[in-house]
Amino acid sequence: MGTPNFIQRLEALEGDQWVREPPAPSEEIDTAEEALGCTFPSDYRELLRRSRSGVVYGPNTSLVYEPVNRLVELNQGWRFTDDLSDPLVFGSDEGGCLYFFDPQDHLGNGPDAVYYVEMNVFDRDSSVLIGESLSDVVSRVLDGANFLDYFYSTEG
Repeated sequence: MGTPNFIQRLEALEGDQWVREPPAPSEEIDTAEEALGCTFPSDYRELLRRSRSGVVYGPNTSLVYEPVNRLVELNQGWRFTDDLSDPLVFGSDEGGCLYFFDPQDHLGNGPDAVYYVEMNVFDRDSSVLIGESLSDVVSRVLDGANFLDYFYSTEG
């Protein structure tokens, strides 16, 4: 299997729009999945194999993905107050919003889908689907998406 396109794009931008840590060992990824009781999306696993944590900078937002060895601790505190349980929070935008997967597919868009939600209103109704996969979201960040527009748009 070749390198996914979004990884190739990030590698070309390393040091500028992609700041990364050393790769996460497979055992560290497996341990986090086991502790969290889910399987990470394949593109997220691939990103972690290249970088245990890091930041993708776009013109209008950023995606800070947390160190894989901190995911269990990070996710202990984030539970929706309604019927959506066990979101997998994996990062933030450095400005008060979180990125998460829905590994149990409670929201019906697949376990690889990425959602965005404000930290202070962490609930199902406030969560916005921003991509079908992490690779989709990384491309959107690099291409200039501003996910806050979903919260402050006057369009219905």
